Parts: sequence; C-alpha cells; structure tokens
Amino acid sequence: MLKLNLGCGDDYKEGFVNVDKDPAIKTDLVHDVSERMPFKDNSVDEIQCFNILEHLSNFVEVMFDLYRVLKEGGILIISVPEFPCRACVGDPTHQKLFIMETFFMFCHPEVFKASNFIGAGMFDVEDARRIFWDYEDGRKPGSYYTEIRITLKKVSPDYWKTEREKRLIFKEGILKR
Repeated sequence: MLKLNLGCGDDYKEGFVNVDKDPAIKTDLVHDVSERMPFKDNSVDEIQCFNILEHLSNFVEVMFDLYRVLKEGGILIISVPEFPCRACVGDPTHQKLFIMETFFMFCHPEVFKASNFIGAGMFDVEDARRIFWDYEDGRKPGSYYTEIRITLKKVSPDYWKTEREKRLIFKEGILKR
C-alpha cells in the first residue's frame, strides 16, 4: 500500500511517504505539493493533508492532482482551519479560506449543480466533522481555532449513477449540521 503524508512538517509518520518542501526537516521526499505530484496515475491508496491546503494558492489544481494519483476507492483525509475562526483569517500565510461545502463541491454532482464546477463527482464523503478546540484559559471552544476534518473517497463518474439517492440524502444531512 502506498500512503502519502503531504506537508508532513514535524509529523513524520511510519508507513507513509512523508512529503514536505522544506529540506531541513525529516522527510522521505522533498517536494512542493503545489506542483504536480511525482507519482503515477492511480497509484496511491491513501493521502493525508493536515493543515497544508490553506497555504496553497492553487488549491483546485492540487485537488485534481490528488485525484489523479489516488486509486479508485483511495482515501483522501483533509484537515484545514474552518472559516471564520480567528486562526483561519489571522495567519498571513493562508491563501485560501475553507468551509465544509468547499469540499462538497468535489463530491456529489447534484448538490451544487447550479455552479457547474467541473470537479463535481470526483470524490464521495466518507466522513465530515467540525472540531472545536478547547482552551484552558477560559476562551470559548472554537473561538480561536475550528477545524474541518473530512475524509473523501475517489470515485468513478459511474459511481454516482448507482449511489445517487443514498449519498445525496447523506450529504443533505451533513449540510444541515
């Protein structure tokens, strides 16, 4: 199984190819994730992207490249700060703001049909949650940092023809959260 830990920073994971653009940290591969991934099409089983996508100016192109390298049924786990938390907008290195629906745009083609986004239908949602960080100093949970943690599965375009009703109901439930 080929598993990638993109933008690993100090979070080196055994059993993964740990990728980061900083040559000064422990990695298996020095590579800038904003550039085309040096992996074959349909070759990766799992990709983890924890707190990296918000730093990329070409987020949509990166999502297409992640789709390219994932095997059908492969898993993409993403963690990003969720707008409007203070950390989301306060960090000057953040290039992109996210809400849960940002990732749904890459999923069921019917959910945001009016947008005509060409990436719709690439993934299906396996899990989606908001994480509110608690603070010991009495600040309200999530007042500084709220995180989106979403697990997506690569699917073929034919997938939506057979799973349409079941998955649309699931996504409508998530959108109401």
